[in-house]
Amino acid sequence: MARDKPSISITSNKKQDGITVHQIIIDRADLTFSEDVADEIVKLISKEQPVVLTAIGSQREWQVAGEYANYLTACAYQMHERNYVYQQVSAPNISIEITVYPDRINLQIAASS
Repeated sequence: MARDKPSISITSNKKQDGITVHQIIIDRADLTFSEDVADEIVKLISKEQPVVLTAIGSQREWQVAGEYANYLTACAYQMHERNYVYQQVSAPNISIEITVYPDRINLQIAASS
């Protein structure tokens, strides 16, 4: 069975201190890895800085976050660390927030409603 492509909305803001924040909201009901979304992440971040991944939610969200981390690693990104925070949630969507600092990129993946 083919899955529908996720609806992806991206908001980018550059703060006064030079830090750039990208927020990607993935509107899909099945909370699975999407290569389309991973490609959007790759377009937004540089390979020059290490990536710090934080996954918030249950093991289901952690698994999805791990798949995004593996995709970035396969695309030659350096994964600096992976953090997993347990939070019991029942949400249909996943949000990805990317914050670009001068010395690293924070990639946060969490369940959202």
